[in-house]
Amino acid sequence: TQEDQVSRPTYQKKRSGVFYIAFNQKNEAFREKTLRQRIAYALMEKESVQLPLGYAGIPTNRFVVTDTNVLMTEPVQVKKENGKQQKKQRIEMLNFDDPQAKRIGKQLETYLEKQLPDIDIVLKPVAIEEKINKEQSAQYAMTLTGWMPDYPGPLAYLNQFVSDNPLNSVNYQSDTYDQTIEKARQTQDVKKKQALYHQAEKRLIKQDAVIVPLYQTTEKLYV
Repeated sequence: TQEDQVSRPTYQKKRSGVFYIAFNQKNEAFREKTLRQRIAYALMEKESVQLPLGYAGIPTNRFVVTDTNVLMTEPVQVKKENGKQQKKQRIEMLNFDDPQAKRIGKQLETYLEKQLPDIDIVLKPVAIEEKINKEQSAQYAMTLTGWMPDYPGPLAYLNQFVSDNPLNSVNYQSDTYDQTIEKARQTQDVKKKQALYHQAEKRLIKQDAVIVPLYQTTEKLYV
């Protein structure tokens, strides 16, 4: 009935997918982590970004979204630039070529350029096949991308950033990260294994600013 349609509550079910910004570390602008960290820190207050997610997702600062622990609890100090006028640095951002992704990309562009006046974000929405090819061949600076693992465990998220993994399209090279992941693989104790994965994720996001998680995907259900 019409009354049931109006009163029936809606539930936003979390899924394993997560969308994030990734930086190509072969790109000149992102070889050093300074600019990566500045962009990452600027995006940590997801509520202020106000991404147009609707029922498509909920903001998160986690990449391993199967874990409910908060990754970052301490406040982040964003480095202030001095007042000297600088030439804007042009940064191209790959994006999906669909209306929802374009709206999100535009909001990210507006927000980042406001927070970091010395950068000029240039959006480049492309078809999915071209986007994959550009990411795999390192022909990009930063990209809005997503990951949907085939099983809901930390390794399904974190393994792709190991130095020699074929999926490592950001070209991240870290002996410390690689060793942490390998140690976690070999550890039998569940709590110690989880702590090591958490340590690796924190390095990936906070210490090295390799990626910036934006939102966890959801699906809308009527209950």
